[in-house]
Amino acid sequence: MDDRSWMRTGLLVNKIVPNCKMNLASNFIDTMRMIKDDDEINLMKKIGKITDEVYKKTIENLKIGITEYEVSREIDYQFIKRGSDYPSFITGVTFSKPNKTQVAGISRSTNRKLEDGDSITFDFGTCYQGYCSDFGRTAFVGEPPTEFRKIHDIVMNAQDAAIKKMVSESITATKLDNIARTIIEKSGYGKNFTHRLGHGIGVTVHEPPFLYPPDNTDLVTGMTFTIEPSIRLKNSYGCRVEDVVMVTDKGGVPFSNFHKELTII
Repeated sequence: MDDRSWMRTGLLVNKIVPNCKMNLASNFIDTMRMIKDDDEINLMKKIGKITDEVYKKTIENLKIGITEYEVSREIDYQFIKRGSDYPSFITGVTFSKPNKTQVAGISRSTNRKLEDGDSITFDFGTCYQGYCSDFGRTAFVGEPPTEFRKIHDIVMNAQDAAIKKMVSESITATKLDNIARTIIEKSGYGKNFTHRLGHGIGVTVHEPPFLYPPDNTDLVTGMTFTIEPSIRLKNSYGCRVEDVVMVTDKGGVPFSNFHKELTII
C-alpha cells in the first residue's frame, strides 16, 4: 500500500482478501528513488533553472503595499507560464518585523501588506514532468539592521559549509545536519534553528533520506537533498535559504543558482 492510501482503501482490501498481510510499498520503493539516474538529474536541473527564473521575476515585482497572498499567487502563476504542473506544496511568503510577525505554521500567506523594515522569506517549489523543486531565499525592505545582516550571513555560511561536505561516501545524513547546526549554535542562535537541515527530494517533495538525527544513511553520488538552514527570531525577523543539491564525489552541486547575497527592496 502507498503511504498515503486512504484508510477506506485498506479496509476494503482487507475485506476482499481477509487473510492478506498489508505492508508499505515505500519499504522497497524509497531505496529505488534515493539515487537519481542521468535523465532524472537533467530534468531536476531544468526545474532548478525554471525556479531561478520565477524567483527573479518575483523579486522584480515586489513593492511596498503588496500582500503576502499576492506574492504567493504571482509565484504560482510564473511557474504555470513556464510549463509547470502545480505547486509541490503550499507556496510560502512571509513578511516579518519586530512585534508584527505571524506565528509560524498558522498561515502560509495572508493579506498582510509589505512595509518598510520587513524581512521577506520565501519557501516554494513546483512539480514539473513528475519531479519536484523546493527553494528558499530572504530579502529585506529598506536598510537592514546590523543583527539581521548578521543572521543572514550565518545562515548562508551554514548552508555553504553543508554543501561542501556533501562528498559521496564520506558523511551521513545526521552528520551533515550537524555541520550546519554547529555553525548556527556557535553563533548563539541554536535555539532559533528549529527544524531539520533538509530532506530527500525527487518524485515527491519530501522523501527519504532525511537530514536529521537519527537518520544515519550514507550520502552517495546521485542522491538529491534540500539544504535549508534558517534562523527565526521570536516575534521578529526570519531568515532562510534553500536549494536542491546533489551529492557528488567532489561535494554538493546545487540545481538552483540564484545568488545568495541579501536582496534589498
